[in-house]
Amino acid sequence: MKTVPRDRCVKRFAIAAMLALAAAPACAFSAPTAYLAEYRLYNEALARGDQAAAVAHSLAAWKAAEESLGDHKTTAVLAYNYGQETVFDDAAAALPAFERARALQDAGVADLPREDLAMFLAYATFRAKGEKPSRAKTLRRALEARDEVGVAATAESANIWLTLATNDITNERYKEALASAARAEASIISAIPHHYRGRGQAILLQGLAVLLPVPRSASDVRIAHRHFVRALNLFPSQKSIDEYDPQFVRIWAWELAAHSALESTNEFAKMPKNLIRFSEEPLGSPFEEPYQSNEECNIEWASRPAPDYPWKAARKGYLGAVLAGYRLSGDLKIHDARILAEVPDNLFGEIALEALGNWRLAAPVAALPGCNDNRIAVFRFVID
Repeated sequence: MKTVPRDRCVKRFAIAAMLALAAAPACAFSAPTAYLAEYRLYNEALARGDQAAAVAHSLAAWKAAEESLGDHKTTAVLAYNYGQETVFDDAAAALPAFERARALQDAGVADLPREDLAMFLAYATFRAKGEKPSRAKTLRRALEARDEVGVAATAESANIWLTLATNDITNERYKEALASAARAEASIISAIPHHYRGRGQAILLQGLAVLLPVPRSASDVRIAHRHFVRALNLFPSQKSIDEYDPQFVRIWAWELAAHSALESTNEFAKMPKNLIRFSEEPLGSPFEEPYQSNEECNIEWASRPAPDYPWKAARKGYLGAVLAGYRLSGDLKIHDARILAEVPDNLFGEIALEALGNWRLAAPVAALPGCNDNRIAVFRFVID
């Protein structure tokens, strides 16, 4: 799963932490104030973008506060800070910190942001102890409670909604996935609107939540397709088949798979099924480098065999799509063929690549920029 990046700046709760430190009992400062020194080092590490150091110093500050202050609001704040620093990279390490902060909160010692603490604790438990349905339900309730009381969306809450939506898709909870992914997108728009990749992932999950359930109607497929197109439109032009965004081409593959799904619905009952649609020239090109159409390049194929439909996929009723990239040269053969994306994974790509290797040109292509490079073949697998 591609996650939403968190801002690597001083945490929004760091100011509250400093206030708590300033309010610590005077007797705490008569002993070596290791937690204060570590806390300062923590903020310095954050300021210079040294995440590893920030994690180390936030842990040291929390542990030092435990020794010097024990059950104190400063201890709770520093435990909470450490949990935030580690929760997305090491949920198992973050969990005890959030549990400690929650215990101090429940005891009336601390005054932490209640809804955020509940969200982080539920997320850390979900990731560290296993992504079971009961824990997913607890996490969903924590996220919804946060929204219900009007807590502003953050990069962290967006990331957690996205994680939950992915888990919903994996476990075929499609109705919940659609809602989770929509919440993720709304959170990204609100908190980190510049993050098009995270938003693209949220929109992709919305499309999958509509496309994957069976039986599916033509209306369902069209809705899913609109989601995929909406996600694709967020991305900039790609540089080349050597430098492309894997997320972009994966969404593109799902957009093509939606075409296959549409042709497999009852609306197209008279169309022959169990077929492969393929083309060496998709509509338009997503690449920045020069690209010429088949007509402009005088591309004609002497031989362009289709791949065989895998019998296992046909027997189970699987459909999908493959995007392959390749180059042309004067010897009339395909060169440097590679799979850019395939959906479902590891099902159709190998046979598509094998077929592509047997394609032959009727004559050399025109000597124009873009005629030899960044060529794309599209394979769509359709079945009743």
